[in-house]
Amino acid sequence: MNLHAPTSMAVTVVIYFIVVIGLGLWASRGTRNLADYYIAGRNAPRWVAIISGSAAVMSGFGLVGLPGLAYAYGGVVFFLQVFAILGFSVAAFLASRKMRTLTEVKEAYTVPDAMALRYPSMPRVMRVVGILGLIVGMLGYLSVEFQALGVVLSSLLPISYWSGVLLGTAIVAVYTIVGGIRAGIWTDLFQFSLEMLAGITVIVTVFILVGNPAHILAVLARSP
Repeated sequence: MNLHAPTSMAVTVVIYFIVVIGLGLWASRGTRNLADYYIAGRNAPRWVAIISGSAAVMSGFGLVGLPGLAYAYGGVVFFLQVFAILGFSVAAFLASRKMRTLTEVKEAYTVPDAMALRYPSMPRVMRVVGILGLIVGMLGYLSVEFQALGVVLSSLLPISYWSGVLLGTAIVAVYTIVGGIRAGIWTDLFQFSLEMLAGITVIVTVFILVGNPAHILAVLARSP
């Protein structure tokens, strides 16, 4: 899919890539050990971590997938996002304090580390179980995210869908591998700011062009 976006759009995308890679390189300067790489040295600002989590909930599925589903099946699909937010919130409430305590008392930086400490009689087995669980759980999630990258980049740049997937994946891999979790949360902050700016701009523009919510619903009802 390619909509033949103007050159200015391609330049904007390139600038965006440069910024996120730059954030990764900046984050790498403060990454000296495993604690820095996996948990940002325990000194990341709380508000940045919170916004990073919010950006993860929105992600490609929230920004690309849900609007598409809403267009096809109606606004009821947005309830999926409600349950996603609740799921992340409950998981954070149940696990975040315990995980932070483990990182302060023991060298536990990941979920497999925590599982190995919880079951000391079979630490290797629990690490493998934890790794497999993460792979299974993240496979579907990340595949949707990379698919969204392909859809968006192939719409904005003169490239194919699969080229967009590979290019987007490569950019994410570079800043993540180089800067670790610190790069992840600060790029999330940057992306979340862009998402909010774009969302507010779209809402204001729709109200200016279409009118009140009743008119907006009428336009959507008439759309093919």
